[in-house]
Parts: sequence; C-alpha cells; structure tokens
Amino acid sequence: MVLPSEETLTTAINDILRSNDLERITLRMVMSMLSEKLSLPLSQLQRQKPLVRRKIDDFLAAFQGEGADHSTDQPSTAAGSKRKSSVSEPKPVKSVKLTGLERAVVLSEPLAEFIGETVISRSHIPKHISAYAKKHDLQDPTDRRRIICDDALKAALSVDHFTFFSLAKTVSGLVRKPEECDEHLQELAKKCEEKIIQEKLERKQREALNPPPPRPTKRPKQDKSNPDRPRRPSAFSKPMQLSDALTAVCGESQLSRTDVVKKIWEYIRENQLKDPDDGKKILCDEKLMAIFKGSKTVSNMGIAKFLSAHMTKIP
Repeated sequence: MVLPSEETLTTAINDILRSNDLERITLRMVMSMLSEKLSLPLSQLQRQKPLVRRKIDDFLAAFQGEGADHSTDQPSTAAGSKRKSSVSEPKPVKSVKLTGLERAVVLSEPLAEFIGETVISRSHIPKHISAYAKKHDLQDPTDRRRIICDDALKAALSVDHFTFFSLAKTVSGLVRKPEECDEHLQELAKKCEEKIIQEKLERKQREALNPPPPRPTKRPKQDKSNPDRPRRPSAFSKPMQLSDALTAVCGESQLSRTDVVKKIWEYIRENQLKDPDDGKKILCDEKLMAIFKGSKTVSNMGIAKFLSAHMTKIP
C-alpha cells in the first residue's frame, strides 16, 4: 500500500488539529483520526509516526508565535553544511512551497478589525494575539498559560478566556479560505502568499551563503554486551565512614553501603534474629537497637532507611 505524501499528511494533520481541542488531543488520537481520514490501516500509518509528531510540533509552534518554518528549511541547511569550504558559489536555492499554516486566510469582520488586516497568513494570527496579550498583561496570574480576554479580545474571538493550545480551534471558526470569497479578497490572498514565498526564498538564500555550524556529533553508545567495558562507579559502591554502633555490627569502620547491608544480614542470620512467627520482621538485640533508634523490631524493607544517619563521607 502506498503511503501518503508529506504534503497530503501535513494538510490532514493541520485539518485535524484545527478542528479539535489541543489541550485534550493526543498523538494516539491524531494517528487514529489520520487512519480514518486517509482510509489507511493504523499499522501501515505507524511508519510515519515520527513525521506526524514533527508536524504536530510545527503546528503548535506556529500557534504559540514561534513560527513553523524550520521543517521546510532543513534541506537548504543540510546542503550548506555538506559543501566544502573551497566552493565559493552556493548551490541554487530550490523553489519553496507554503505549508497549510502559512497560507493566507480571510478574517471575520471582528477579527480583521482587531488585527488591522482582512487577509493574513494563518500563522500570523496567534502572533498578533500573543503580542497584544503581553502588551496588556492579560495572562491569568494563577495560571500563566491562560489568557483572560479584555473587551477588544472578547469582541474579536467571542470567548472570555483561552490558552494558546485552544486558540487554534477558536480561530478556525473565524477565518475563511480565499476561494470561498470574492475575487478582490482572492487577489489579496494571492499577493499575501507571494510575499511569504519571497521572504522564505530570501531566508533560504541567506542560509545557503552563511550555513550554520554543524551540530556536534553524539558520543558513541557503549556496547552493553561487552562485560569488560569501563563502568562508572555507583554511589552505593563508594566506601563510607561508619558510626561506632554500625562498626560494632559490621566489624569494620569503613564500608560501602552495599557491603553494610550484607554485613547486617550476616549478623542477623548468625544470631538468629528473624521473627519465627513473621519472616518479614527482625527482632533487634542491643547492637541492632542502637542502629535502629531503639526499635525492638524492624521490617526487612525498613533496614535501609536507618543507615544514612550512621554513614558519612570519608574526608
């Protein structure tokens, strides 16, 4: 079965996210809706799960005012990093396409009056709203993710409050596609998209001329199947200074925490201090009572919590 193209998948994901509450929707729900929307078995769609997760991140970033251009710019960056320093002329920049979030939309009258434009890129709407909320300090002091609308925002969005995760669903009912409008608005939308394409081309050209430095390579993973590989010492294996009470039981003044537990259990077995009626309890003699804060009995699982008070770092 042929998997959908990245463009088809992006459009479907954006449609799903715009029509659902982003505070409740999960990756699993998106995958299930995609399977139904594209008439594909979910098992077949699992191969593109990393791409779906990346497209969701792009969508959220755009609606939080961060933009969603980085995924389309990666091929140019990769090409720039692979070029040799001796090459003076950059590679020709390929044509760019607009994502669903970058395409122009026609705003409803109240929203257009609030933003000051009738036709705008969809991704610019949350940026305008975010800037306005910060300027007028509209964040809820008890929950900084929540925006409490003033009169202007209420008139534009028809809600009393929102978060930037729920804003996508709110805005989806306040915009129209240009093809649903008259020729004048379609012409404005065309000019808006041409401007965005030009800006993306210029940005890619700048990146081709001045590519960012390559990312540092990750350290190679150690082969865990090799028993001779060097291991980082555990904190439990470092020797500690024991108190007099603990030294009396263990027979040594410096031991690691792991060895202390072993010595205590050796002492318990040698002196037959396990409760015959309840194998999970220890009957403490005078030496153990000095360690366990005078307790006459202690559970098997309760031994460790008393040890820290009797162990200090060796200077």
